[in-house]
Amino acid sequence: MLSVLSCIAYEHDPFYLSLAVLVLTTGAYFTLRLYARVRRSASSLKLLWLVMAGLIGGGTIWTTHFLSMLAYESDLIQGYSLGLTIVSLIVAIAGVSLGFLVSDITDRPFSTEIGGALVGFSVAAMHYVGLAAVEISGRVIMEPSYVAASVLLGGFFSALVLNRISKQCSRFCGHVAVVLFVLCVTSVHFTSMAGITIIPLGGDAGEAPMFSKGVLGIAVLLVMALLFLSVFMAYMIDAKTEEATDGRIHRIFEHDALTGLLNRPGMNAAVGRVLQRATSSPSAAAVISFSLDRFLDIRDAHGQKATDSMLRHVAKVVSGCLSDSEQLGRVGDCEFLVLASDVYSKREVNALCARIEAVLGTSFKWEGGLLPVRAAFGYAFFPLNAREAVELIDKAEQAMKCANRAGPGTITPYKESLGVTAKERGTLSIDLSHAHERGELELYYQIQNNVATREVTGAEVLLRWKHDTLGMVPPYKFIPIAEETGLINVFGPWILQAACDEAASWKAPIKIAVNVSSVQLAKDGFADIVEDVLRKSGLNPARLELEITESGLLADRNHAMQVIRDLKSLGVGIAMDDFGTGYSSLATLQMFPFDKIKIDREFVKDLGKNKHSAAIIRSTIILAESLDIPVLAEGVETEDQLEFLAAEGCNEAQGYLFGKPVPVAEIRKITNARPMRPPLSLVS
Repeated sequence: MLSVLSCIAYEHDPFYLSLAVLVLTTGAYFTLRLYARVRRSASSLKLLWLVMAGLIGGGTIWTTHFLSMLAYESDLIQGYSLGLTIVSLIVAIAGVSLGFLVSDITDRPFSTEIGGALVGFSVAAMHYVGLAAVEISGRVIMEPSYVAASVLLGGFFSALVLNRISKQCSRFCGHVAVVLFVLCVTSVHFTSMAGITIIPLGGDAGEAPMFSKGVLGIAVLLVMALLFLSVFMAYMIDAKTEEATDGRIHRIFEHDALTGLLNRPGMNAAVGRVLQRATSSPSAAAVISFSLDRFLDIRDAHGQKATDSMLRHVAKVVSGCLSDSEQLGRVGDCEFLVLASDVYSKREVNALCARIEAVLGTSFKWEGGLLPVRAAFGYAFFPLNAREAVELIDKAEQAMKCANRAGPGTITPYKESLGVTAKERGTLSIDLSHAHERGELELYYQIQNNVATREVTGAEVLLRWKHDTLGMVPPYKFIPIAEETGLINVFGPWILQAACDEAASWKAPIKIAVNVSSVQLAKDGFADIVEDVLRKSGLNPARLELEITESGLLADRNHAMQVIRDLKSLGVGIAMDDFGTGYSSLATLQMFPFDKIKIDREFVKDLGKNKHSAAIIRSTIILAESLDIPVLAEGVETEDQLEFLAAEGCNEAQGYLFGKPVPVAEIRKITNARPMRPPLSLVS
């Protein structure tokens, strides 16, 4: 150890040594970033990133070696052999590429570490070929123990490098890997050089082509500069390509193909952005919902072509009457939303509704006749009526439905009386707190089927509340109350345990899907609860699938990411529920490692009626296939819907076509039967 330290301190020029460390650290960072891309990429892209990683990694090691040799102070060094210098570069690039390939080509135990060790051995091989390239007026004696130590240290540190990159457990693993890479290269060089003794001899180095010290230094830095420029250009090209692709996908997902307006996911995102800005503004925001009167009658009488033309007409005239702070979107067959981001009173919103009604009143011309275009309007205010985008839109739509009952031209603001009254919520909250101990809560199961074969592949667990006096209480009424009051943290473990116990008793080893609330996900120790449930039930973790909505991930992304990592380490599957209805589903999909995507029933129900829903579903399946993630479509009710999903490559489906949610006694008839293809009597 003292010999190595003495070699560093007294036998190397500080300037060249500092330059070597700078190049090595920078190159290590780029190399490991590229190696991470290798592991995340597929097919031809993987090979391209592997070649780039090998070039940068090998070039970094080679450059560091010769800068260190330039730093090595000895009057006996006369120059550097041209041929062996080039050979040493080839050895470094080939060795690093081979090591990266071995570490990534298989999932066998220790393959990553074996590949890493190969990288370290290639560092040592390049070093000793590089030493042979040095023309010295003397005899070089190498201490075998130092040679062996340098090779072993290189292999050890390099194995740790790829281990930390491939099996990251914290955000610091990448930094640790860079440090280990630096230790790998420096330990090989300095341990080897500490064991070298040069005995001076007379004569010169011969007449073989040689580099002088100055020329070699310039050549080394030029090679590394070109390599760094190459990786920079590669990243720029990749980033631009990814940006363009994301832009096209976002356009498909967030815009209505017929009118060019924002669709429901697009409006959800737009409202979310406006509400975020409005929290620090004195003005309020409002969402107006309106649907076209007698739209279905017009389609039946004049055909799809007429209504499509009418929708484009409405989009054009309404967009033309809006200001810069107002935005129009089409979110349903004949339903539109208007987002007003700078309003102060109901009078302004009423005036905006009247303005829209006025331009709609200019009747639409079709085949020589006039078709009436009328609408009723409902609206809701932020922050008066709601503070979340989805809730604000929902309340505007509730108000619109009330206005529709009153007839075209009606303008209705949202009122609490339109939804569940405060008194009713209070009563339900009190009763819900005792529902579990009274035995009023029950689990229902809805089967999930393979789209191609119709075989049962899983079952989703659904919580039902049979109130003593009210009868069956709809989930949309009591689930939000359970989340707001924290009761979901009481019900959640019971639901999970009961579902896993039940699934473990089935003859058919199908999956069991359990919904996880954002409240549960935010609670510390959720993964421990799941682990305890699996242990008690004896259920294979691979059969448990936890369904999480995007809203459950947004509050604290870092915490959610850690919880999901803990769950996946147990072997549990994670499904993204209600895909396409969140603020930024694509970004969420990129950030979190999902095992399945569930397409929301809102898109499925309009198949055959709305070609835009078909476009959204088709795009979702294409995106999922590119990410190698299976897709399940919810709310499948007709054979036509199933045929469309099968043609597009959707993997699984659930809905009334296969069966309604059933109590435990009924699901046992299905899961304990052979074969697992559901009989016709179970198809509703």
